[in-house]
Amino acid sequence: MLESFDSLIMNAAKAAGCTKVVQETNTPTIWLDFHAVWTSNLPAKCNRQEVLDAVDAMLNNVLEMRKSLKATPSSDLYVMLAAPYGSADNPEWNTLAAEIERDDRLARKHVWLPDDAGENFDAFIETTFLARPWAIDGNDRGRADALQLLTKQVSIPAGWQEALLDDDLLGEDLVRKLLSIEMEHTS
Repeated sequence: MLESFDSLIMNAAKAAGCTKVVQETNTPTIWLDFHAVWTSNLPAKCNRQEVLDAVDAMLNNVLEMRKSLKATPSSDLYVMLAAPYGSADNPEWNTLAAEIERDDRLARKHVWLPDDAGENFDAFIETTFLARPWAIDGNDRGRADALQLLTKQVSIPAGWQEALLDDDLLGEDLVRKLLSIEMEHTS
């Protein structure tokens, strides 16, 4: 299952816009741009102590790998774990996955609890740093929705939303446009 789990993660990373997607040959590590992602399967049996022992053993390996990383990747280390197929509807697996994810030693952890067919992977990815809530089928509607959520919490000057959603405005051009909008409103 791990090979297919790794492939699913790498495909999701490419879809999310990662430009560097590389799987190491000597460790279960996938590099997604500058994020190191350690992948592993959880035991097939939902025995709390057995699963936690397996996670601790895996974290010892992660610690050794982390020692070899430079500061930035080591502080942005992720562990993605796959539970057995059919674990999504099992309350014991759900409780155990929540416990594993709350443990913030060494790395951020995400546990995929697949349904019987493994069709809930996209929902799992939406809980990770690979989530792209603003990208909906190439439609700017998702970006606009994300911007509207932000504007409910932070006041954006009139005219800024249109400028921020204009794909032709990048870098200095975007800054100039925002400044010109500000200048128009202050005069």
